[in-house]
Amino acid sequence: MTLSAFEDFLAEYISLESVSLAPPAGVMAKTAHFLAKHLQAMNFSAEVISAPGAHPMVVARQRVSSPRLSLLIYGHYDVQPADPLEKWETDPYKLIVIDGIAHGRGVADDKGPLAAILYGLFDAKMDDSVDITVMVEGEEEIGSPHFVDFLKDQKITADAVIIADTGSVCNDTPALTTGLRSIVSFELTIRTGLRDLHSGFGGALPNAIHELARLCAMLHDEQGRVAVDGFYEDVIYPTAQELATFQFLEEHEIPFPEAMGTKAVANLFPPIPPRGIHAFMPALEINGIHGGANKTIIPAEATANITARVVNGQNPQKIARLVERFIRDRMPDYVNLTMAVECFGAPYAINFRNLSPKFAQLFHCIEQSAKIAFSQESQHLREGGSIGIVNAFKTICGAESILVGVVPTDAQIHSPNEHISLEILSNTKKLFRLFFSKI
Repeated sequence: MTLSAFEDFLAEYISLESVSLAPPAGVMAKTAHFLAKHLQAMNFSAEVISAPGAHPMVVARQRVSSPRLSLLIYGHYDVQPADPLEKWETDPYKLIVIDGIAHGRGVADDKGPLAAILYGLFDAKMDDSVDITVMVEGEEEIGSPHFVDFLKDQKITADAVIIADTGSVCNDTPALTTGLRSIVSFELTIRTGLRDLHSGFGGALPNAIHELARLCAMLHDEQGRVAVDGFYEDVIYPTAQELATFQFLEEHEIPFPEAMGTKAVANLFPPIPPRGIHAFMPALEINGIHGGANKTIIPAEATANITARVVNGQNPQKIARLVERFIRDRMPDYVNLTMAVECFGAPYAINFRNLSPKFAQLFHCIEQSAKIAFSQESQHLREGGSIGIVNAFKTICGAESILVGVVPTDAQIHSPNEHISLEILSNTKKLFRLFFSKI
């Protein structure tokens, strides 16, 4: 399959505004059918499956009578909103290539990498003993609320799951992601009175935003560590090899503050470098505080959205209980608190000491293919983000996941001006062509 044909596919794919949070009418079904049509052209038996209240799922299969190997390819066709539109330098829903760099919403997360897997598979020279299933969902960007039940209904087993939805070490060095944090969300709403009051009463009456800000400030100590008792318990600390990956990053990537667009980074857990803290340590972040108005009032209500990232070895439910108790214990009697807590799966890590022979062989094969395609050794990398369904594949399908990261840090996923180089996508396509040809 030529790069031109790949670009044509990607251009149409990017043009579909498949924003799972608030899609234009009919676009999710249109995107799902677009994928199903192309998978059928790639010799898959493909169908679009709809469920009440859910965005459509795409399931495609290449069945063989006596498979020696079963693989599941996973991806998502939904994207984040393009807002704020005025920050985009190109049309977010039009594939624009400038000096070899492809721009557009989803080009890096996850439409481009998924397309590279599929086109690499199509170009591969495979024997007829490998059973392949492709599952593409339309709700990953909103937490995959229906995917686990859908996966159970499909009754799929696999020797490995293939995913390309994580980050690379740097532009020319792919990563094999060996661990992911999970996420716990908290939404706090506090009330200090029946109604907003005139700010002329200020100083005598409680202010909901003041109370919430005071509470949020208590969550971290002066050094920036989480102040919740027990928050850092059960952490499995990185190995020397894992730390070496981040030393590699320090030597080969642009400086961390510059890459992140900030002037400061924390060095809270030496010898873990700042660039590695998000991969190896749990975190508690205040994502937003809402309340009041642009007028002179004492607000009676305020809300905070807080998330905890939980690492390998930790229990998300335990972290949820610790944080909730910390918050409730510090609420004054005159404040009414309501709190919604939700755990999104468990952290994930590959246990290299206990791999099945088939998975170990597949993992080695992907390492070899990546080295040839990118002319660089791939790096093992734990990430700070979450892909909640990875643990579902392990518990429901009995399959570990091979997470291939090719998206650079500066690709601006989830932000305006999302982009990735065509060379990276071409190398990714080559990686998977080699992989599927070797297995």
